Amino acid sequence: MESPLPINAAVQDYEKIAEMIINSRGAISRLINRRNPGLYSDKQKLVSALKKHLMWKFDENPKNKGQKKLWIIRKGGELIGMAGLLPVKLKVKGKYYSAGWGANLLVKKKYRGKGFSKPLNKKRMAYFDIYMSYPSSKIASKIYKKMNGKPFNVPIYIKILNNFVKKRNKFLNSILCLIDFFIQTKHDKNRLAIKRVNRFDEEINKFWDKIEKNFNFIVKRDMDYLNWKYVDIKPDINYEIFIARDKKGDITGYIILRKIKSDISQGLICDLLADPGDTFTINELLDFAVSYFKECKMGVIIFSTSFKKYKKILIKKGFIYSFKKHRGSIFIKNNIPQSGLDLFINSTDSDGT
Repeated sequence: MESPLPINAAVQDYEKIAEMIINSRGAISRLINRRNPGLYSDKQKLVSALKKHLMWKFDENPKNKGQKKLWIIRKGGELIGMAGLLPVKLKVKGKYYSAGWGANLLVKKKYRGKGFSKPLNKKRMAYFDIYMSYPSSKIASKIYKKMNGKPFNVPIYIKILNNFVKKRNKFLNSILCLIDFFIQTKHDKNRLAIKRVNRFDEEINKFWDKIEKNFNFIVKRDMDYLNWKYVDIKPDINYEIFIARDKKGDITGYIILRKIKSDISQGLICDLLADPGDTFTINELLDFAVSYFKECKMGVIIFSTSFKKYKKILIKKGFIYSFKKHRGSIFIKNNIPQSGLDLFINSTDSDGT
């Protein structure tokens, strides 16, 4: 028996989609639960929060051009599966291509292993020049590899702060203080001004136009995309945006941070962008993040990035490779160059938060 074909989801489907996500304990509902645990005791509020998230992700995405990329499958009138696609403009070796991140592939538990996910995957993988899946499980990565997907890894770097060690071991705390003294950047009179902003404005577009030529694989980070992703996101993730400027007042880079309170308080570097050759700005932004998270009493800093040109700087700043990584896969059509790519992918590049 053939699987039913995917159809475009309508706004009126969102309530049923939300209920399916809740019953499956999908990643979105777990995220909302972490942000506000009380919502799980009030199903109506949780459904409402999920509907707003779906509206933000698929209806308000500025790259959708009026047509959402969310598909559902029904069997006998029952909603049994869904899959989404987040469109982006992707620059590969000097040229822009249409591309999309896979998002929210979900099939009800009792229908799994029966081929219902195949038409959903086929639908979204054929839509653009480049299809990307990230992060992916080990099983998904193996499946994508068999389908001729190009695997990639996004290493996770961590820096342990004194706040974490201080309460546990005075000797190790002293060692960390000594290490920080030797690795800290020697600042000069040209130190940048780094200030928090609520939104990106058109000035970030000028900055992007100036530096984009120095990357050979990167999602276009313009004002509309950045505001949609980090400012207008629902539910609110409380991203903190900081922009660096030189003495002339020109933008030289930005960094986006997030704090997570848990048993070990975590400071996340969600995105960092500067000209790859401008190591001064990269160093300044990383120093700022370390100082900021120390003041906020975070225990560790985490930065997941595939960009090789950041690696040496991170190591010099006292970050260590955690021996953990996020997996992903890319499907690139034959007419697009694929050799010698330095992928610029950070932890929140897809629908990760």
